[in-house]
Amino acid sequence: MMEKKVTLLILFLIFLIHLKIVFALPFYDPDTELCISDCDYQAGDYSKIDWDRAAQAQVPPKRIHEIPADKVDVTKVQDQSKLTKPQLTFKDSSGTPNINKVSDWNNLDKTARDPALSELTKKSIVTEGITNGKVVGNGIKFDSIKFLKIDQTSINNCIGCTYDGAKLKFGHADSVLTDRSASTSVDNFDGYEDIFSVEKADSFLSGGIRVDEIEDSEFKIDNKTVEITTKSNVNLKITDASYNQAEFKGKGRITIDKNSDSNMENKIYFI
Repeated sequence: MMEKKVTLLILFLIFLIHLKIVFALPFYDPDTELCISDCDYQAGDYSKIDWDRAAQAQVPPKRIHEIPADKVDVTKVQDQSKLTKPQLTFKDSSGTPNINKVSDWNNLDKTARDPALSELTKKSIVTEGITNGKVVGNGIKFDSIKFLKIDQTSINNCIGCTYDGAKLKFGHADSVLTDRSASTSVDNFDGYEDIFSVEKADSFLSGGIRVDEIEDSEFKIDNKTVEITTKSNVNLKITDASYNQAEFKGKGRITIDKNSDSNMENKIYFI
C-alpha cells in the first residue's frame, strides 16, 4: 500500500513539473509564428516577437533600444533614458511624435532628446532643465526651460517659451544671446535672431553699442548698424565702446553706426 502511495506521489510531482515547463514556454501565434507572451526578453530574438502584443514593461533597459521605432510604447518601457532618437521621432497615424508621449523630457537621454528635437523642428536644438516640453508642428514649446539654443540663438531661464518654426516668443528670459547681440532681463520677446521686439529689457549690446532701460522697442541688427524703432514714448540710454553716451527720447526710429569712430552724435541717425 505504501509503495502505491509513493508511486502516485512521484507521478503527481512529475505531472506538476511537466505542467510548469509547458506553461513557462513562450506562446507563439500560429499565423505569424511570432511570440506573443512569455517571450524571452532577456536573451531572445527580438525579431521574433509580436511587439503589438508584447509585454514591453518586461524588456530590460539594456535592450530597449532594440524595440522597433514603429512599435515601441514609450509610456511602458522601464527606463525612458534608454530610448533612441528614431524611437522618439517616430510619428503615429495621427502625426504625434513619440517624444510628445513622454511626460517628463528630463527623463530622456540628452544625446537622444536633442537630436530628436532637431530632426522634428529642422533646427539645431540644445536643451537643459525642461518643464512641460511639447513639439507643435515643426516648432516646440515649453512652460519653462533653463537653457534653450535654437541655431545661433541661446536663451537662459526662459518662461512661456515657444518657437513656431519661424519666430521665437516668450514671456521672460534672463538673457538672450545671438551671434550679433546680447540682451538681459527680457520681457515679451517676439522675433528671431537679428529682428525682434521686446516689451522691456534691462540692456542690449551689439558691436560695442549698449542700450539701457529699453521699453516697447523693435531691433534690427546687421554687421554695420543697429536700427531701433520705438513704438511709444521712451527714453533710451545709448553708450558706445568708448563710454560716450547719448539719449533718445520719444517715439520713432534711429540707426546707430557700430563701426564709426566718431562721437556719439555722429553715430546716430534719426529717421
